Amino acid sequence: MTTVTITAGTLDPITGAYRGANADSWSSLSSSPYATWANWRQWATNPQTLQLRFDDDLVTKKLRAPTLQFTDLAGTLSSATLKISDTGAFSGEETTYTLTSGVDTEVIAGRYYRWTLTILGLAPYPAEVGDFNIEYVEDLQTVYLQNIDTSTLQSSSGYRIVDHDLGSVDTCIITAHDNYSWVDRAYALPDAWSETTITPIPGIISKSPLTIVLRDHFGVEVDGRVDILIRGIRPITLTATGVVLT
Repeated sequence: MTTVTITAGTLDPITGAYRGANADSWSSLSSSPYATWANWRQWATNPQTLQLRFDDDLVTKKLRAPTLQFTDLAGTLSSATLKISDTGAFSGEETTYTLTSGVDTEVIAGRYYRWTLTILGLAPYPAEVGDFNIEYVEDLQTVYLQNIDTSTLQSSSGYRIVDHDLGSVDTCIITAHDNYSWVDRAYALPDAWSETTITPIPGIISKSPLTIVLRDHFGVEVDGRVDILIRGIRPITLTATGVVLT
């Protein structure tokens, strides 16, 4: 169950809505914009920020795609921060993501999730959240890349970075083709000889970004052709009404 903490704003005990404050005071009534009866009837000429924090314990550590949607929102969602922790302490051990509109964000596996959302009011109305929906999508999707020439991939210190449509990678399986022209490095030149039926040994260097390497039977990095099966979750991004899968 999600625990809600109001760090700026109030909870309406009747409607159950979270609402940002209004900075007007009694002294404001004698000055602009309250010069007319119409202005006196405005709800909030100086609405303040509504800030909410949502905490979830998912019991187990797992790779998930966290999403949050405000289904009843008045105002502008101006910022969203997501923290993921293995301990729930949130004392510096967590990983923090500052989400940006239109920018894909890949998240790590975790057990504890903490959202911090800031909503701005739009005068003459205060910021208000009536309802929200948080989901942690665990369904892994699969991407299959076939007959990839590793020499065409971006290089990083002799390794190869694999582009794919997923966000965070859970599993990667590499199958190397039997087409590497192999040099027997145990022989000194000019006695070197080659075979054409040797399969290089694939390895995974990193899952973020997905980085692979092929090595010959002497441990030297080489290029070749591979099939790659990737399973993972979609990245997330900030929108006007919440955080969604891209």
